[in-house]
Amino acid sequence: MGAAAQAFRGHLAGHPHDEEVAEMRRNLCAVKRTTLERVTAGAGAEVPRAMETMYEEIVTKLIQLSSHVGTAVAYALEAYDELAQGCSISRFDREQREPLTALSAKLKRRHASRIARAAAEIEAQRMAWRDSHELLSWLMFRRGQEGLAAGERLARFEEFSLSPKLLGSREAIVRRLGAPLTAAVEAHDRFMLANRWREGDDETTRLEQASWGLLSYQPPLVLRVEQLRQRYDALERSDADRSQRVGVFRELVDAFADQLAWSLDGAPSATSTPVL
Repeated sequence: MGAAAQAFRGHLAGHPHDEEVAEMRRNLCAVKRTTLERVTAGAGAEVPRAMETMYEEIVTKLIQLSSHVGTAVAYALEAYDELAQGCSISRFDREQREPLTALSAKLKRRHASRIARAAAEIEAQRMAWRDSHELLSWLMFRRGQEGLAAGERLARFEEFSLSPKLLGSREAIVRRLGAPLTAAVEAHDRFMLANRWREGDDETTRLEQASWGLLSYQPPLVLRVEQLRQRYDALERSDADRSQRVGVFRELVDAFADQLAWSLDGAPSATSTPVL
């Protein structure tokens, strides 16, 4: 286990000397949760401004966290906290995220330092791939519904240039975080989407999920996380007993922590080093 992975594990364990970092992590979650509660309660015309304020705070706090622990560890910690605490930009609807698209591009141009530019760029690309994954989930899985034949869904897939858009965002973040951590964050952002289409739990779907998992050519540790996501989705759709859902969710959080720690060993050295 490399230094970045060890640092990540140490912060999760909550060592006393990491209180400043722990406070930054709590603040990151708090700004997302507070804004989500406000928007859900119906902020009306104030929604765009509330979203923009939240986004600017997130980027600022990620820059601060990256300065303390390195960019790669900062994003691993943020992703872990988002899952464990349920606080993520992905929880907002596409329409609510809309004002952030232009703002994310603006912030990319505003910052001068290496860490600040990296944070702004990563957040901008995460905004883009959330939109792509949300649309992709609806086009890919809505089978057998009237007016949504496969040919029409394929035409929309090509019309919206989903493949080049998604791959472009992925490539941009790989340059910053490395391929393993990028894959972990992207899959996490997709799973957290409030408005994605969730697959059924019939035998055909289970066979496809098992097959596509193997054909992803990912190591067992990564595949385990995706399998737990699928199990959790199935339990959510079936209105299973809460204790079952909680048990699977705890397994998922632990498995995701393992994946993030493993993926940090593949992060570029420049993004794994704090500057403070």
